[in-house]
Amino acid sequence: MNNVSISIVKNVAEGVELKHLYCDPTRQERKALGIDNDLERREQFWLSRLEPHLNGERILLVCGASHLESFQRRLLDKGVKAEVLPAQFGVGLPPLGTTEMFGTFLDL
Repeated sequence: MNNVSISIVKNVAEGVELKHLYCDPTRQERKALGIDNDLERREQFWLSRLEPHLNGERILLVCGASHLESFQRRLLDKGVKAEVLPAQFGVGLPPLGTTEMFGTFLDL
């Protein structure tokens, strides 16, 4: 697990009753696996962390724009329905505090 004390994504996931996972490799894992800035190897790592959960569970994965198309393609190649939310998703949402506001946006 990454050394993170507060995770907004974790709070959102729990608010909409989704399991939360840290999929990104830690600094030590990146170094050991030689991932550094290699997008393909990083996405492969994410996929390995997600694979046990690709059995029909609903998953919200938050990633940078440079991964949207390529990671969606990886998931689709594995037969996993993957939908990319619009760019700038969530911009302008009210502050966290209620979960009702997320149901509409995350009901894929």
